[in-house]
Parts: sequence; C-alpha cells; structure tokens
Amino acid sequence: EMQQPVLARAIGTALIDIIVQVHAVRLLIAEHQLTQLRSTVLTSNEPVVIANPAGRLLFSNDAFYRLAGRTHVELQSLQGLAGVFDDVTSVRELLARLLDERNSWRGELMLRAGGSRLVPVQLRAEVVPGRDGAVLGYMLTLVDLTDRKRTAAARLQLEQSLSNALEALRGTTYHQGIVSLL
Repeated sequence: EMQQPVLARAIGTALIDIIVQVHAVRLLIAEHQLTQLRSTVLTSNEPVVIANPAGRLLFSNDAFYRLAGRTHVELQSLQGLAGVFDDVTSVRELLARLLDERNSWRGELMLRAGGSRLVPVQLRAEVVPGRDGAVLGYMLTLVDLTDRKRTAAARLQLEQSLSNALEALRGTTYHQGIVSLL
C-alpha cells in the first residue's frame, strides 16, 4: 500500500514534467515566429508603429524613424508620437480618441521630420481587436505623400500651361497654331 502514493507522486511528477515541456516547446515556437515577424516589419519600407492597449509604443520600424527624422529613444507612447506632427494638439486629440473610442482613423497630416522640414503623410491608425473583443493594441502606418503631391502639382502646372497655350491660339487657323507651337 505504501507504493501507491509513491507511484501516484511519480506519475504526477512525470505528467507535470511533460506539461512543462509541451509549454516550453510552444513558447520556443512562438518566440521563433515573433522574431521572424519582428524582422519582417523592421525591414519593411512602410513606416509602422505598434502600441499596446494603453498606448505605450511596443515597436516602431526603421522606416518610421527615417521618415520622422527621430531616434528610437525619443518616442515612448502614442501621446508622445503626436509631437512628430506639425499640429501637435489636433494629433494628440485624434490619438486620445483612438485610445478612448477605439475607432480606426485615416487622414492626411504634416509630419515634422527632424526639425523644420514638413512632410505630407497619410496616417492610418488601426485598432487591433482580439477574439474576445478586447483591444490587443494599435497599428499606425504612414505613407509619404511628397512624390504624389509633387506629381499632382506638376500635372496642374502642365494643365495650366496647355490651357494658356490653347487660349493664345484661339482665333488662329489650325496650321498657324501648329507652327507657332513648334
């Protein structure tokens, strides 16, 4: 009879050992996946900022810091992130509403890129929900609109120039107009 409690303890210890080993393997797999995902986001060309449900920054990639002209240690929270934009007060309010109301937001803002240089960006602030409806965190992505804005301005300039040229040609014959354009 004395052997039964010893045997039961041995079986219990073996089961606990197996359970701990299974959890350890699952942890190693999750850690490996996290490292791969972090590396993918870190090397992405798209500026990304990830925050926890309280708004503390968990991760920002190099593309974000290059665009913002900041260092990794300057930014700790979503509220602190507002300081990299030209209209700090409006962005702080927008990010506070994101945290309080948990509504995603998308819009154009001016980013203050390391000093006085302003960069037009599109900001997408997304709420990341969990299975149970709780918020897992927030993901912010930025798109540099500098080239798009420059292209749009050049297109408008070209359209205006063509419009002015056509206006100047009104009243001339087709042949005279073509010769004057050449």
